Amino acid sequence: MRDTDNVFASMWFGFGHLFHTEMMAKYIGWSSNLFQKEVGYADFALGVLGVLSVWLGCGFVHIGDIRKNGNHSPGNGLLHILRTCFSIPAVVAVLLVLGAVK
Repeated sequence: MRDTDNVFASMWFGFGHLFHTEMMAKYIGWSSNLFQKEVGYADFALGVLGVLSVWLGCGFVHIGDIRKNGNHSPGNGLLHILRTCFSIPAVVAVLLVLGAVK
């Protein structure tokens, strides 16, 4: 299984435990309880952190390529990297924090 499969599986199962608790509990042969919500938050958080780490890792790899190889191709330019590899994860992180505060 690839790492990205694990990330999305974690988010998927987290979503199931958080929003479809009865169905998930019945599926695995358990009764629903509050611990299931804890597992859901943990699964979903691991998935989100996995996605963020891929995005941030992407940015650092691209910056290293610019420094080492001088690669300034359109898909490897600084503006592209800032927008896709750093801005999007920052916005996602802020939205997650704001959502958790409510």
